[in-house]
Amino acid sequence: MINKQVSHIRYFFALFLVACAMLWGLSSLTHGPKPKGVDAPTAEFSAMRAFAELEDLVGNNKPHPSGSAENLRIRKQIEAKFKALGYQVEIQDTLGCTLHYPGCTEVENIIVRHKGTGNGDIIMLTSHYDSVPAGPAAADDGAGVVAMLEIARILKEGKPLKNDILFLITDGEEGGLRGAAAFYDQHEMMKDVKLIVNLESRGISGPSSMFETSDQNLELIRGFASTTPHPLANSLSYEVYSRLPNDTDYSIYKPSGVMGLNFAFTGDVALYHSRHDNVVNLAKSSLQHHGENMLATVHAFGNTNLDNLKSQSNATYIDIFGKYLLHWPATLNLPLSIFALLIFGFGIVKTRPRFGNIFTSFSAIVFLLLLTAGLGWALSFPLGRWPDLFYLDHPHPWPGRLAMMSAALFATWWVSYLLMRHLNFNALI
Repeated sequence: MINKQVSHIRYFFALFLVACAMLWGLSSLTHGPKPKGVDAPTAEFSAMRAFAELEDLVGNNKPHPSGSAENLRIRKQIEAKFKALGYQVEIQDTLGCTLHYPGCTEVENIIVRHKGTGNGDIIMLTSHYDSVPAGPAAADDGAGVVAMLEIARILKEGKPLKNDILFLITDGEEGGLRGAAAFYDQHEMMKDVKLIVNLESRGISGPSSMFETSDQNLELIRGFASTTPHPLANSLSYEVYSRLPNDTDYSIYKPSGVMGLNFAFTGDVALYHSRHDNVVNLAKSSLQHHGENMLATVHAFGNTNLDNLKSQSNATYIDIFGKYLLHWPATLNLPLSIFALLIFGFGIVKTRPRFGNIFTSFSAIVFLLLLTAGLGWALSFPLGRWPDLFYLDHPHPWPGRLAMMSAALFATWWVSYLLMRHLNFNALI
């Protein structure tokens, strides 16, 4: 009996150490890399250099929705900044219309082309400069704009690339992706675009995650994994995002089969699309991560044949605590799953629990997951429908967050209490 208790303690202690290691590793994913100062080498992305540009653009904390005088001021400033770097700037002044979000908007897209030495194939770097009426949009999407300005400076001073780099800063994104639609429908450069890198945000802090990509992406993921210094991506998030009613400018281009990588940071989502999305609250580490991700993609594919990006299969991928992007062909998923099932079967045989205990323990875990999700769904009605406010913009989000966390803890306690007499340690392992 004593030996069994010692064995159980060892099991528990080993699991406790694994859990601690996991939590320590996951803590590194709560923020982006340390922002580099203005004295960083000129070939490297500096969040502080980019942040100075951001303060110049939106430091007055005024909203600038499409069509406003403030949006025109910002557009002219972005144009002037590109010209100061030695670029020629084209303004696409046109009517952008979408059926996805029915309607039209007069838009002014900013288009800058950095010529390469090759045949004119284009890597398009894109973000949008308009804001929602509620706030100045330092994160959504001022961070993307100034990241592109910093990259434009780096490319101007560096060695020529084979492929052209197109900087497209769209207007009218918040009104329904209208600027992106206008470029896709009307501009002749679109036919040469082979790869798109989009920067977005759904918050004001946190790491910049690659949350969406295109199909047939095995070579694309391999190239990205080989150059990005702080990869944060997993194919599960892509599968989840593809089933959500959310869109970015990349949603305009993706149906036509153009390869792409979509990045966003999502921390402090309660401040998203609000007056608090300003330069004071924006995390500079998020800006650093944004810029590093986009620059890494340019380095990965700037001198490659973009026609070879499409693969016969997709990649399955997951980052290891933001340090390394583990990836493999999705065709291996079935044999890997069978192998994992065999290991699971070996564990059942090794622990020798009774079948009834295994079934009870497994049922408890499934019931716990379903109960937690059910409580979250039930709470989403009172918490997600604040009077006269979109739930992401609520100024006091913590009561709702605490309610959600309390529901999860209650579900765990209740299931454990109900099944305590029937749960078996080996079966749970």
